[in-house]
Amino acid sequence: MNIADRFTQIAGINQQKVAVKYPHRAGNKYNYDTITFGELESLSNKYANGLSKIGFNRGSKTLLFVRPSLKFPALASGAFYEVSEGRIYC
Repeated sequence: MNIADRFTQIAGINQQKVAVKYPHRAGNKYNYDTITFGELESLSNKYANGLSKIGFNRGSKTLLFVRPSLKFPALASGAFYEVSEGRIYC
C-alpha cells in the first residue's frame, strides 16, 4: 500500500468531511475555503491523469511550483498515483 492507496481509502470513508482548510484574508478577518476528501480525491485524479498525459510516470522527478491554495494538496497527491498502461490506478 502506498500513500495514494491510503488516501483513496480514507477519502472513501470520509467523502463529505473537510480534508483541507485554506485561510484567506477578507479585510481584517480571515475566512477559510475548504475542500472535502471526496472533492480532493476527484481533483487529485484529474491532476494525475493530466500528469500522465504529459509523460509523468513512475520514477519521474518533478518540482511543484504552486501558489498556496487548495490546489496544492490535490496536485501533490495526484503526483503519488501510480501510472500504468496509460491509466491511473488509485
